[in-house]
Amino acid sequence: MYTVAEVAELLKLHPKTVLRHIRTGRLAARKAGRSWRITQDALRAYTHAELASGPAAIRPDMPLGERLRVSAVFEIPEGGAEDAQRLAASLMALMNCKDPSWGPARFDVVHQPETGVSRAVLYGTPAFLSAALSAVEVFVSDNAS
Repeated sequence: MYTVAEVAELLKLHPKTVLRHIRTGRLAARKAGRSWRITQDALRAYTHAELASGPAAIRPDMPLGERLRVSAVFEIPEGGAEDAQRLAASLMALMNCKDPSWGPARFDVVHQPETGVSRAVLYGTPAFLSAALSAVEVFVSDNAS
């Protein structure tokens, strides 16, 4: 069980944002006295909502745009762990406010300490990936030295 503060820290969100998601039903939580508690399953469902609800039924008669899924991998070389964390926080913010018309989407960030390389993997519809790539472009240009 997690507290609101712990979830906020894990997701790099403000605690009020976490509370807002609880109030709107996006994040399942239980009241324990005067505070909220979030289960690991509820947190997993929140961070990967499309995966938690199961894959959407894809029928052969659906238009190609509704069936097509694309992916992208970003690799951040050694010494970029802080950059990877900031990129992950930016992508999480994008996921938390994504347009429903973008369809199912997800991202994962993996840091390999033995090589020092971090990878961000994005998966979703072309509309989602287009928005995500634009966000990454802004992130990179804002952090250029």
